[in-house]
Amino acid sequence: MFDEKNSKKMTKVVFLSILIYAILMTAIWAYFLISGEESFSFIKRSDFSINKDTINKITYRLLFIYGIWSYAFYLLKYFLLKKIGFEKDDLKKVFSSRQSLFNLQNILSKHSERKIRIIDMISRRGRTLPLLSQGFLLTYLFLEKSSTQSSFIIALERSMVISLVFLWIHIIAFYMDNILGRILYGAHTRIMDGVSGRANVLFILALWQNIQFIMIPLGLVLISVFPSSSYVALYAMIWLPYILVDLASEVFGSILGKQKIKVLGIGDVNRKSLSGTFFGLAFGIITALIIVFISAVPSSWFILAILVAFLSTITELYAPRPSDDFFLVIVNALVCLIFGIIIY
Repeated sequence: MFDEKNSKKMTKVVFLSILIYAILMTAIWAYFLISGEESFSFIKRSDFSINKDTINKITYRLLFIYGIWSYAFYLLKYFLLKKIGFEKDDLKKVFSSRQSLFNLQNILSKHSERKIRIIDMISRRGRTLPLLSQGFLLTYLFLEKSSTQSSFIIALERSMVISLVFLWIHIIAFYMDNILGRILYGAHTRIMDGVSGRANVLFILALWQNIQFIMIPLGLVLISVFPSSSYVALYAMIWLPYILVDLASEVFGSILGKQKIKVLGIGDVNRKSLSGTFFGLAFGIITALIIVFISAVPSSWFILAILVAFLSTITELYAPRPSDDFFLVIVNALVCLIFGIIIY
C-alpha cells in the first residue's frame, strides 16, 4: 500500500521549499538590478546578466524544448498508455497534478507495472536525452577548438536567468491540470512516482539551477591541477559517463530488471534493479575507456576511467531520487580532482 497522505504532504513541502528558493533568487536578481553591485555572497552579477544571447536561448527553449519537443513526447506517452489499456479517466488523472482522485495502487491493479515503467522511461529519456547530448557535444567541440582555462570554466557555467525563468514557469504550472501543465510535466513525470510525480521534476530543476555554484569552484581547482592539453578529456570524463550510466541504468532496468532494490527519494515507488546497475556499470566502463583511447592523455588515465565508471554506478544506485543526476556529476568531478592531485 502507498501512503497517499504522506506523499501529498511531501509534495507540498517540496513545492513550498522551491517556491521560497525561487523568491529568494528573484530577490537577489532584483538586488543586482537596483544596486549595481557586482556580487552578493558567492553569487555574481554576471550570473544574472540579460543580453541578446540570453533572450534567444529563453525563446528557443520556450518554443522548442518546453513547447514542441515536450508536447510531442507528452502525446507519445498518452498514445502508448492508451495502447496498453489506459482509459480516458485514468489518463486524465495521470497527466493531472495528481493532488486529488489519483490512486497509484488502483492503476497498478489494472495495468502491468513493467509496461508502465517502460513507457515512463521512453517519454522521459526521449524528451531529455537528445537535448542533453546536444549540449554535451557543442561544449565538447567548443573545448576542442579552445582548450584554455577560461574556456573550461565557460563550459561549466549556466545562466541563472534562464534557469530561474523556467523554474518559475514550472512553479506556476505545478497545480495546473490544463494543457500547459501537461506539456511541461506530462512526458517527464513518472507514473510510478505517484502523487509526488511533479514534485520530483520540480526538485530536479532546482538542483540543476545550483550546480554551477559547486562546479565552477571545483572547475577552478581542476584547471589548476590538470594541464590544458587534457581539458577536453577531463570535461568528457566528468559528463559523458554520467549521461550514459544514468541512461543505461534506467533503460535496461525498466526493460529487463526486477525492481527490488529500495532507495530513498521523492515518490511513491523508489526501487532500482540489479540488471539496470550492471548495464550502467558496463556502459560506464566502455564510455570512460573510449575517452582515454581517443585522447592524448597518459596511460594512468585508464585507472581514472575505471574509478569513474564504478563510482558513477554506485552513486546512481544509492543517491536519493531525484538527486542522483546532480551527485553523479559532482562525484565524477571529485574523483577526477583526487586523481589529478595524485598524478600531476
